[in-house]
Amino acid sequence: MAQVLEKYTYRLKLSDDDTGIARDVEFEAPDASAALALAQQVCGGRAVDLFLSGHKLGRIKQARQGFWIVD
Repeated sequence: MAQVLEKYTYRLKLSDDDTGIARDVEFEAPDASAALALAQQVCGGRAVDLFLSGHKLGRIKQARQGFWIVD
């Protein structure tokens, strides 16, 4: 029988800034690595606040391909 992974609700929150408009992306994933993968796709190098079940985990920004700044 296949093991069912628990999923958590994450949200990426982008602010309205000079590089783009405010945007929220909410999704379910088994861990925060999915948030990094999605942030890489939708944030275009912008800083983004990362939330887990409504609690802010921090601000992340991709510095270079594969490297992240976590604040």
